[in-house]
Amino acid sequence: MTLKNMRILVKDGDRYYKVGKAATTKQGRDVYITLENTFKLSRHGDGNVWASPIGESTSAGRSYTLCCPTSDVTQEELCNVALPSDLTVRGTPYDISNLGKGGALTFSSTALASSNVSFGAQLVDNSQLSASLNALHQSPGVVSASTYRETGVNKTLVLWVSHSS
Repeated sequence: MTLKNMRILVKDGDRYYKVGKAATTKQGRDVYITLENTFKLSRHGDGNVWASPIGESTSAGRSYTLCCPTSDVTQEELCNVALPSDLTVRGTPYDISNLGKGGALTFSSTALASSNVSFGAQLVDNSQLSASLNALHQSPGVVSASTYRETGVNKTLVLWVSHSS
């Protein structure tokens, strides 16, 4: 089983806007996350992690780190990035009847008006999933939305949106 094109959606009234997606490769070792016009991350099975704000050149804004291979990950935070208050208008209208198997992380546009709103992602060994989710929901602030999907290699990708209370 692999995670393919899980949408990241903002719900504004009765309308939905696609503001990003998360996916893994067929083997489940590589993770890709994109937030529309905001942030892009790729975490490769060999441990290479590339992250950059959208629109930044490779040398100016892109960061590179080397972590352990995906197979050795117990728990690794991939990103925790601030979300802009205008993220809804950066997204594209989305018909949720087209959702498909990938599912979605959906959060309310009212969260974007909160202070310190951020999007986070972590890769967790399946044996650590319960402890990781407990820690997430015990952390300071309010978790507006969270979801998780198995990547197919005994790892789970956890996504969330949080803000100050």
